[in-house]
Amino acid sequence: MCEINVTPLTKNHPEGSCAQIKCFISSKLMQSNSWDNQYPKIIWLKNSTWNGTIKDFIGTVVYSSTDERPVAFEFQNRTSFNIHDCTLTINNLQKGDSGDFSLRYYDNAKDRYMSTKNATLNITENPCKVSVHDPGPVKEGTIVELNCSTLANCSFQPKWEPSDIASIMNDQHSKTSQLKFNATWENDGKTWSCSNQDNKDPCLVRKVTFTVMYSPKETKAEGNPTNVKEGESITLTCTSRGNPSPTYSWFHKGESRSSNSRLLLQDLKPEDSGEVFCKAQNKYGYVKSNVLQINVQYAPKEVKIISSGMLQPLLEGENFTLTCNASSSNPPVHSYIWKKDNNHMLIRQQEKIFPHLQPEDAGKYTCEATNSVGSMESSPVEIRVNCKCPPFDDCPENQVKLGQQLHLTCKTDAQPLQLEYTWYQRNRESFVMLSEKGINLQMKASVSNAGEYMCCAANSIAAQNSSSLPINVLYGPSKPVLEMKSPVTEFNTLIIKCSVESFPSSTLTLIKKVRAHSAGALVSSLLSQMSENHYGESNNGANHLEVAINVSFSDAGHYICYAHNSEGEDFTEQDTTVLVKPGTVLKENDYLELTCTTESFPPVSSTTWIKSFRDKNLTVGNETSLKFRALSAEDSGKYSCRAENEVGEQTSKTTEITVQCNRSQALTLSCLSYSYPNITHYWWYKITENTVEKFVTEGQNITVMPEESGTYYCIAFSSIANKRSNMIEVQFFSQNLITSICPHKKVFYDCFVAAFCFVFLTTFCLSPVGSILHLLTYIGVLAGLLLLLGVLIGYVAYR
Repeated sequence: MCEINVTPLTKNHPEGSCAQIKCFISSKLMQSNSWDNQYPKIIWLKNSTWNGTIKDFIGTVVYSSTDERPVAFEFQNRTSFNIHDCTLTINNLQKGDSGDFSLRYYDNAKDRYMSTKNATLNITENPCKVSVHDPGPVKEGTIVELNCSTLANCSFQPKWEPSDIASIMNDQHSKTSQLKFNATWENDGKTWSCSNQDNKDPCLVRKVTFTVMYSPKETKAEGNPTNVKEGESITLTCTSRGNPSPTYSWFHKGESRSSNSRLLLQDLKPEDSGEVFCKAQNKYGYVKSNVLQINVQYAPKEVKIISSGMLQPLLEGENFTLTCNASSSNPPVHSYIWKKDNNHMLIRQQEKIFPHLQPEDAGKYTCEATNSVGSMESSPVEIRVNCKCPPFDDCPENQVKLGQQLHLTCKTDAQPLQLEYTWYQRNRESFVMLSEKGINLQMKASVSNAGEYMCCAANSIAAQNSSSLPINVLYGPSKPVLEMKSPVTEFNTLIIKCSVESFPSSTLTLIKKVRAHSAGALVSSLLSQMSENHYGESNNGANHLEVAINVSFSDAGHYICYAHNSEGEDFTEQDTTVLVKPGTVLKENDYLELTCTTESFPPVSSTTWIKSFRDKNLTVGNETSLKFRALSAEDSGKYSCRAENEVGEQTSKTTEITVQCNRSQALTLSCLSYSYPNITHYWWYKITENTVEKFVTEGQNITVMPEESGTYYCIAFSSIANKRSNMIEVQFFSQNLITSICPHKKVFYDCFVAAFCFVFLTTFCLSPVGSILHLLTYIGVLAGLLLLLGVLIGYVAYR
């Protein structure tokens, strides 16, 4: 029995038509195959012959189920094979397709079968065969021409279907039907067919499927996100038309969420509510979809009861309201359920109103808020109702001094008279029961006893609370708490805070102490002495004072915060130091502290402070800090410190300190001169603003008052000659006096001026009258004269 066979063809086939060649494969072969990826293998051959070398049949491959034997070029895209009815179909027959067709069957790697008979295909010429031109993919907006042609000797005209826009173009060689149109995205995938007008053979029809490349169109986001409940999930789908196929992006509340056509949102929460849309994109552009609104519904949240006033204590007869409030709910709350002591109440409104509170209204209340999704119950709120109050006895005074006896009496006219009394004191928002019992409440007043008191009288019938009575305990200010930064840099802001506790509120005063006072002196006595150092005062009842100072060096020193009220007074003292740049000009009585800092190992064992004054070095201290409690003019000079350890020593750079004299002091000018024979007399002159020289006085010394600023000089006379000194400018400033000026206006900070004049040595000394330097000036003058006299006597003796 033949395993494979081919049915012969009985008729000729015109060019351009199609042919079907039937075959037979035995059921034995069909059932024995697993039909996996390799076997069976089916190959149709045209004009096959045996090849002894490869021991197999060869020929033109018309159809092949394996890539090992590919289809010949001339048959590509024109053949198909149906294994179920064993039929080979050849479309668009060409004249070269004529020949013998056979079937080769490979059951496995060893068993092979060849059809015992062949089918002979004979192709006849067809003058009316139509041919079409496929333009391939075109971009949207391109003008397209589709031509369907046949030979001119064909008796029929080619025709397009649909043909509403076709035009006829014939010539001596061919007949042509042409479609010409502007490609739109709707044309993508559309098929046009062309054949002769009276053709009845579907195989003679030529088809063109049109491909248009275009940007995404009709982009839609689809789903039902409007009524989704908290915790649920939703899937949204994005659809769009485009060629090439678009890619998708999803955006939820402005953020990119997914790059697929589907968006899955799981375990939705209220905060997921919002807008969502998709975007379709290909290389020709992109387009956004419609916007979907996600609405996540949830049961009421954070349900709590809000009261119209403080919950404790509530008095009988008060108007009071409880409100059931949910922080959020979607959809809105549509009903409320109230419970008292876990028992349902008839009220269904959001508010529970008590127009006149009664003792039976006391209890624990809860409310439940409900919407279409669910409900939530609040935490309980307890209401306590006190009976209307009996009065206190004889309206006692509501204030008592600290340490005195506080006496309260609870009075009532209730019957029967067998009463029990309970006392209460307010602690923040509620009243707390005291341990004392009885009609009277007595205690020694302390600060903690201040507050509101209430009593409750009870008999066998009922109990009733009194009205509350405020009690104030009067006491003087506590030790003031003084807060201030130290040290603080000059020109920065210094915040000084002072606070106390007292009743009634204290007046706080901040003063600066610039002179030493005896120990134990009342601070109140300082106020009249230090009005110029009064920094601030507070009497606003806040028991707090805060002062801001734009710091200058004069603000350094000893500060006092003084507090007083009707019950007493107290104060606190504290020092602050002001850091200044070297060379700062200071005022008399200022506080100054110099600190010597260094890094060393081993640590510094000794510190020495050195003052340079008039070419002399004086040791002025041996501590790390050098303190001047009240600066004077004598403290001017250049200061340095020397630090020493067992390895060695090092001296710091000098810091020059300038102390300005008080403007209220006068100055003494002295005219000194070395000469032989001795000076007989001195004349003093002053140059006024108009450069007029005016004789002032005669004598060696002259006293200049603050209102006598100007330029001075003196003339020294002997029996043989006279000599004029250099000029000295003396000026008193509005705040502080620069007390010494040398020629060319060079300032010396020790209130001393010296000038060398020509052959004669003439020295002018400027010192405040009554100061130490003033006395030293006179002593120096006398010593100088005695020294000069001794030199002259020795000189004469030597000669």
